[in-house]
Amino acid sequence: MKIKNMKVFLYVIIVIIPTIILTTLGIDQRIDSIEEEENDHLRWVASIHKQQFEQLMMESTTSIEILALSLEELLDNHPLHLDNIERLLEKTKNADPRYGGLYVLDSKGILLYGTDKTFVGANLINKDYIQSVLLTQNTIVSDNQVTLSNELNILPIVAPILDSHSNTVGIVMAHIRVDYLVNVMNILTPDQTILVNNINGDPVFGMNLPENFKTQQLEWSETPLEMLPWSILILKEDTNLSPYLGGFIVIGLITFFLSNVCYIIAQYIMLVRRAAHEKSQNEAQKLELVGTLAASTAHEIRNPLTGIKGLIQLLSEKYKSEDDQLYFKVIDKEVERINQIVSEFLILGKPTVLKTETLDLRNILDEIKPLIQSEANLYNVVLSCSYPDRPLLISSAKDQLKQVILNITKNAFESMEDEGTLAIDVQLKQNKVALTITDTGVGMSPEELTHIFQPFYTSKTDGTGLGLVVCKRIIQSFGGQISIHSQKNKGTKVIIELPNI
Repeated sequence: MKIKNMKVFLYVIIVIIPTIILTTLGIDQRIDSIEEEENDHLRWVASIHKQQFEQLMMESTTSIEILALSLEELLDNHPLHLDNIERLLEKTKNADPRYGGLYVLDSKGILLYGTDKTFVGANLINKDYIQSVLLTQNTIVSDNQVTLSNELNILPIVAPILDSHSNTVGIVMAHIRVDYLVNVMNILTPDQTILVNNINGDPVFGMNLPENFKTQQLEWSETPLEMLPWSILILKEDTNLSPYLGGFIVIGLITFFLSNVCYIIAQYIMLVRRAAHEKSQNEAQKLELVGTLAASTAHEIRNPLTGIKGLIQLLSEKYKSEDDQLYFKVIDKEVERINQIVSEFLILGKPTVLKTETLDLRNILDEIKPLIQSEANLYNVVLSCSYPDRPLLISSAKDQLKQVILNITKNAFESMEDEGTLAIDVQLKQNKVALTITDTGVGMSPEELTHIFQPFYTSKTDGTGLGLVVCKRIIQSFGGQISIHSQKNKGTKVIIELPNI
């Protein structure tokens, strides 16, 4: 009875307790690793949204400041130029879907002109952002969104209109549509819960926010913005450990197996010592004990090995992915984390509804040709453009199409390290307008070509992998197609086909 109690005690000390402790530590360490990987993913998602949001706000503020400069001379002589002012505001608003409205106020905060006539005559002098722009004479972004009478949520941006003596003679105000900002976020990461807070910690806008999120104890990953004193918060979801259950079981099995080996060794040592102690009493008894020891040892080893082999085989039949199979073959490695793809860009959701117009593709190319030529000079690249004399009419949004062309030419320039040639050719093929952009850069392998339109795939060290995804989405929204042909070290050809009107 005493020997039996000792065995139970040793089994608890050598097997049960170490198995519980080591398994718990191993699982805790793995969970910490999983949570850190998820935190890294959240920070990465936040960096993508930060870059996109700051780019949108930079474009918006720059556009408003340019509009303020354009309005200075017209505002000096209103009402002579009333029609010109209103036409300029309407044209600017229609050119970009981010604007919910554009307005001109005098230096006393009275709204003089606007794309929505119902607001004309309103006095906004008491608004914080109006006070700030008059005080600082700088472009101001409101810290809070505003809900208009038509239930449209907007984010006001105001810029001063200065005369030649740097006196504020008026204010230009833009209503940035919050639903546009949310759509951009939805394009990048459609399943993520995102919140943008102002400097006071108050919500400005967000996406996929739960009800009563202000009163709930939620855990967020916060990333401050550089352009504005705001922060982007990404909701930390509860970690789903079910994909890692197989790995946790294997950790427990390995710990249990090693503990049993130690227990068997301890049992062996104890039995050997006991046998040595009884050697003087009876040689026959010693042989019997040795025989019993051998049988017991073989039995103790065989049972754990058989059990572990069977369990791992069952697990390998249940989890068929390549990572799981590798894990079960090499027991001392942990199960690889399983990723979640969704959108994100990042880009794009329901794609943002674009307002199209009939445009001549030649005019668009003429407008952005100086920008492309400047970039070509920077990279020592020879630029050639050719298109027919006849109009090439298409239905699209000008700014979005410019974005596509500039994005593709930028990629082409970056692929030509030491000089090269960039050719832009436009042809009319049946009922389509074909825009071909050809470079003599480093090209891409067939493997890279299969991934170029996958979100977040990039060969650049500082890229987001969203550029071509956004380009494809934009072209498809116009009823067109984009294809890329490339050979390693021989260059790349991008063909964009749009319906001809």
